[in-house]
Amino acid sequence: MTYKNFSENRIDKINSLVKVLAFGWAVTAVTAGVLFAGSNASAGSDSLELRRLSILDEKGVARIVIGAPKPDPQINGTRYKRRSPSNGIQFNDKNGDEIGGIGALSDGSKTFCFDGKAGTSVHERICMYVLTNGRTGFLVNDENGKERARMELTSSDGGSEFALSDGEGRARVKIGVGADGTPSIETYDKNGKILRQGITQKDD
Repeated sequence: MTYKNFSENRIDKINSLVKVLAFGWAVTAVTAGVLFAGSNASAGSDSLELRRLSILDEKGVARIVIGAPKPDPQINGTRYKRRSPSNGIQFNDKNGDEIGGIGALSDGSKTFCFDGKAGTSVHERICMYVLTNGRTGFLVNDENGKERARMELTSSDGGSEFALSDGEGRARVKIGVGADGTPSIETYDKNGKILRQGITQKDD
Protein backbone atom coordinates (compact mmCIF):
# COMPACT_ATOMS: atom_id res chain seq x y z
CA MET A 1 0.00 0.00 0.00
CA THR A 2 1.39 3.41 -1.00
CA TYR A 3 1.47 6.39 1.32
CA LYS A 4 -1.17 8.06 -0.84
CA ASN A 5 -3.58 5.15 -0.51
CA PHE A 6 -2.93 4.92 3.24
CA SER A 7 -3.67 8.61 3.66
CA GLU A 8 -6.86 8.36 1.64
CA ASN A 9 -8.07 5.42 3.77
CA ARG A 10 -7.39 7.37 6.97
CA ILE A 11 -9.26 10.40 5.60
CA ASP A 12 -12.25 8.23 4.62
CA LYS A 13 -12.40 6.71 8.13
CA ILE A 14 -12.19 10.14 9.76
CA ASN A 15 -14.97 11.43 7.53
CA SER A 16 -17.17 8.45 8.45
CA LEU A 17 -16.49 9.00 12.16
CA VAL A 18 -17.33 12.68 11.86
CA LYS A 19 -20.64 11.82 10.14
CA VAL A 20 -21.54 9.31 12.91
CA LEU A 21 -20.69 11.83 15.64
CA ALA A 22 -22.64 14.54 13.87
CA PHE A 23 -25.69 12.27 13.58
CA GLY A 24 -25.42 11.32 17.25
CA TRP A 25 -25.24 14.93 18.34
CA ALA A 26 -28.24 15.76 16.15
CA VAL A 27 -30.33 12.99 17.71
CA THR A 28 -29.27 14.08 21.20
CA ALA A 29 -30.15 17.69 20.48
CA VAL A 30 -33.59 16.80 19.12
CA THR A 31 -34.36 14.50 22.08
CA ALA A 32 -33.24 17.13 24.58
CA GLY A 33 -35.40 19.71 22.84
CA VAL A 34 -38.50 17.50 23.00
CA LEU A 35 -37.95 16.69 26.67
CA PHE A 36 -37.29 20.32 27.53
CA ALA A 37 -40.42 21.44 25.71
CA GLY A 38 -42.47 18.73 27.44
CA SER A 39 -41.16 19.65 30.87
CA ASN A 40 -41.98 23.29 30.27
CA ALA A 41 -45.50 22.39 29.19
CA SER A 42 -46.01 20.33 32.36
CA ALA A 43 -44.55 23.03 34.55
CA GLY A 44 -46.79 25.64 32.98
CA SER A 45 -49.96 23.55 33.35
CA ASP A 46 -52.14 24.14 36.41
CA SER A 47 -54.39 21.07 36.00
CA LEU A 48 -54.30 17.38 35.13
CA GLU A 49 -57.47 15.91 33.65
CA LEU A 50 -58.13 12.17 33.59
CA ARG A 51 -60.85 9.69 34.50
CA ARG A 52 -58.80 7.28 36.59
CA LEU A 53 -55.38 7.08 38.26
CA SER A 54 -54.00 3.74 39.53
CA ILE A 55 -51.01 3.43 41.86
CA LEU A 56 -49.37 0.01 41.51
CA ASP A 57 -47.17 -1.98 43.86
CA GLU A 58 -43.93 -3.71 42.84
CA LYS A 59 -45.93 -6.62 41.40
CA GLY A 60 -48.16 -4.45 39.26
CA VAL A 61 -51.26 -4.74 41.47
CA ALA A 62 -53.37 -1.58 41.72
CA ARG A 63 -53.29 -0.77 45.45
CA ILE A 64 -54.79 2.73 45.30
CA VAL A 65 -57.21 3.84 42.59
CA ILE A 66 -58.64 7.33 42.19
CA GLY A 67 -61.49 7.32 39.75
CA ALA A 68 -64.64 8.96 38.47
CA PRO A 69 -66.08 6.48 38.78
CA LYS A 70 -63.99 4.01 40.79
CA PRO A 71 -63.75 0.42 39.50
CA ASP A 72 -66.33 -2.05 40.76
CA PRO A 73 -64.95 -3.90 43.81
CA GLN A 74 -63.08 -7.17 43.46
CA ILE A 75 -63.77 -9.62 46.32
CA ASN A 76 -61.87 -12.91 46.52
CA GLY A 77 -60.90 -12.51 42.88
CA THR A 78 -64.44 -11.87 41.61
CA ARG A 79 -65.67 -8.49 40.37
CA TYR A 80 -69.03 -7.30 41.76
CA LYS A 81 -71.15 -4.40 40.53
CA ARG A 82 -71.71 -1.52 42.92
CA ARG A 83 -75.27 -0.56 43.83
CA SER A 84 -74.48 2.88 42.42
CA PRO A 85 -71.43 4.30 40.58
CA SER A 86 -68.99 5.79 43.07
CA ASN A 87 -66.46 8.58 42.56
CA GLY A 88 -63.50 8.70 44.93
CA ILE A 89 -60.63 6.57 46.21
CA GLN A 90 -60.39 2.77 46.33
CA PHE A 91 -57.92 0.86 48.54
CA ASN A 92 -56.96 -2.72 47.55
CA ASP A 93 -54.94 -5.50 49.16
CA LYS A 94 -52.04 -7.38 47.59
CA ASN A 95 -54.48 -9.53 45.58
CA GLY A 96 -56.36 -6.56 44.17
CA ASP A 97 -59.37 -7.13 46.44
CA GLU A 98 -61.03 -3.97 47.72
CA ILE A 99 -60.45 -3.33 51.43
CA GLY A 100 -61.88 0.15 51.77
CA GLY A 101 -62.41 3.52 50.21
CA ILE A 102 -63.95 6.94 50.08
CA GLY A 103 -66.87 7.48 47.77
CA ALA A 104 -69.47 9.96 46.61
CA LEU A 105 -72.11 7.77 44.98
CA SER A 106 -74.32 8.76 42.09
CA ASP A 107 -77.41 8.12 44.24
CA GLY A 108 -76.35 11.01 46.51
CA SER A 109 -74.92 9.07 49.46
CA LYS A 110 -71.33 9.42 50.72
CA THR A 111 -69.23 6.81 52.49
CA PHE A 112 -65.79 6.33 54.04
CA CYS A 113 -65.38 2.64 54.93
CA PHE A 114 -62.82 -0.09 55.58
CA ASP A 115 -63.48 -3.82 55.21
CA GLY A 116 -62.28 -6.90 57.03
CA LYS A 117 -62.03 -10.60 56.19
CA ALA A 118 -63.07 -13.65 58.18
CA GLY A 119 -61.93 -16.60 56.07
CA THR A 120 -63.38 -15.93 52.63
CA SER A 121 -66.14 -13.67 53.95
CA VAL A 122 -65.68 -9.93 53.57
CA HIS A 123 -67.61 -7.39 55.64
CA GLU A 124 -67.52 -3.69 56.30
CA ARG A 125 -65.81 -3.26 59.66
CA ILE A 126 -65.98 0.48 60.16
CA CYS A 127 -67.88 3.06 58.15
CA MET A 128 -68.87 6.71 58.17
CA TYR A 129 -71.85 7.57 56.02
CA VAL A 130 -74.25 10.25 54.83
CA LEU A 131 -77.38 8.72 53.32
CA THR A 132 -80.02 10.24 51.06
CA ASN A 133 -82.74 9.73 53.69
CA GLY A 134 -80.97 12.16 56.00
CA ARG A 135 -79.28 9.59 58.23
CA THR A 136 -75.67 10.43 59.09
CA GLY A 137 -73.58 8.18 61.24
CA PHE A 138 -70.66 6.03 62.24
CA LEU A 139 -70.91 2.22 62.21
CA VAL A 140 -68.71 -0.53 63.69
CA ASN A 141 -69.21 -4.21 62.75
CA ASP A 142 -67.47 -7.31 64.07
CA GLU A 143 -65.51 -9.86 62.01
CA ASN A 144 -68.75 -11.66 61.14
CA GLY A 145 -70.41 -8.54 59.77
CA LYS A 146 -72.69 -8.11 62.79
CA GLU A 147 -73.37 -4.54 63.84
CA ARG A 148 -71.89 -3.88 67.30
CA ALA A 149 -71.98 -0.10 67.65
CA ARG A 150 -73.70 2.73 65.81
CA MET A 151 -73.78 6.46 66.38
CA GLU A 152 -76.35 8.19 64.23
CA LEU A 153 -78.11 11.48 63.63
CA THR A 154 -81.46 11.43 61.83
CA SER A 155 -82.81 14.51 60.11
CA SER A 156 -86.35 13.13 60.02
CA ASP A 157 -86.92 13.71 63.75
CA GLY A 158 -83.76 15.65 64.59
CA GLY A 159 -82.68 13.16 67.21
CA SER A 160 -79.32 11.51 67.84
CA GLU A 161 -78.67 7.99 69.09
CA PHE A 162 -75.84 5.76 70.23
CA ALA A 163 -76.60 2.02 70.14
CA LEU A 164 -74.59 -0.98 71.39
CA SER A 165 -75.44 -4.46 70.09
CA ASP A 166 -74.67 -8.04 71.08
CA GLY A 167 -72.84 -10.67 69.03
CA GLU A 168 -75.96 -11.33 66.97
CA GLY A 169 -76.28 -7.71 65.97
CA ARG A 170 -79.26 -7.09 68.26
CA ALA A 171 -79.38 -3.67 69.91
CA ARG A 172 -79.20 -4.09 73.70
CA VAL A 173 -78.52 -0.54 74.84
CA LYS A 174 -79.60 2.75 73.28
CA ILE A 175 -78.69 6.20 74.49
CA GLY A 176 -80.37 9.09 72.75
CA VAL A 177 -81.24 12.73 72.73
CA GLY A 178 -84.53 13.78 71.18
CA ALA A 179 -85.07 16.74 68.90
CA ASP A 180 -86.46 18.67 71.89
CA GLY A 181 -83.27 17.99 73.88
CA THR A 182 -84.73 15.22 76.07
CA PRO A 183 -82.09 12.56 76.89
CA SER A 184 -83.02 8.89 77.29
CA ILE A 185 -81.50 5.46 77.86
CA GLU A 186 -83.07 2.09 77.10
CA THR A 187 -81.99 -1.53 77.54
CA TYR A 188 -83.43 -4.46 75.56
CA ASP A 189 -83.58 -8.23 75.81
CA LYS A 190 -82.56 -10.48 72.92
CA ASN A 191 -86.05 -10.24 71.41
CA GLY A 192 -86.01 -6.45 71.29
CA LYS A 193 -88.30 -6.00 74.32
CA ILE A 194 -87.52 -2.99 76.48
CA LEU A 195 -86.19 -4.09 79.87
CA ARG A 196 -85.54 -0.69 81.38
CA GLN A 197 -86.22 2.79 80.19
CA GLY A 198 -85.05 6.05 81.63
CA ILE A 199 -86.08 9.46 80.35
CA THR A 200 -84.82 12.64 81.92
CA GLN A 201 -87.18 15.56 81.94
CA LYS A 202 -86.32 18.04 79.24
CA ASP A 203 -85.03 21.46 80.10
CA ASP A 204 -87.61 24.14 80.76
